[in-house]
Amino acid sequence: MAKKHDDVFTIITRKVEKFVASYIKTILIFLAVAVVLLGSYFYVHYLMTKKEGVAESSFGKVYLVYRSIVDDKSADADTVTKKLLDLNKKFQVVIDEHPNSIAASKSAYFMGNIYYRAQEYTTALERFQNGSEIKTGSYSAMLCLLGVARSYEQMSEFKKAEETYRNIIDRYEKAFIIPSVHYSLAEIYEQLDDRESAEKEYSKIVSDYNWSSWSDLAKKKLLFLKSTG
Repeated sequence: MAKKHDDVFTIITRKVEKFVASYIKTILIFLAVAVVLLGSYFYVHYLMTKKEGVAESSFGKVYLVYRSIVDDKSADADTVTKKLLDLNKKFQVVIDEHPNSIAASKSAYFMGNIYYRAQEYTTALERFQNGSEIKTGSYSAMLCLLGVARSYEQMSEFKKAEETYRNIIDRYEKAFIIPSVHYSLAEIYEQLDDRESAEKEYSKIVSDYNWSSWSDLAKKKLLFLKSTG
């Protein structure tokens, strides 16, 4: 039985050797291509990571200035707003020097927030829209879409705000901010005097997002709507 086992093993080994000998060039070419592709992938990944790191560093420097302005308790609101509007030039530099980076999306978000603070809602809307189109799917892009919706609300463009909130729900259904989006939608329906839709949104928060702090607020809104209905 041992010799028979050895014979079978020998036969298999010879067949493998014959196959390798016949296709050695093809195998070597395949391995060489695989190594090159794998090496290229890791090199590109390294470059992209390094590029994002440089962009993030540039953004971080501007953000530190932003925080120092916002946290300055000695300055009045108008002075803070003026300084922030001036700072937008530096956020724009980050976008210009590092387009299509997460840092660019975050810079657009902060620019939008600054214009929103200054009640320049049309310009804020443009900044938020630009940021939402950079690195779509990222957290900063999602925040920019929220800014778009808020800007539409301030401009009394409630239907466009509704569409934007719906877009956020569709694209980021698992995000922790979704309960707040439903709450904002409900408030829009109240503005449009659509009590039924408003109650539906508040009820969804209570039933689907009971873990959220927005659930308690939604319960109070439902009680209010029912008491005034």
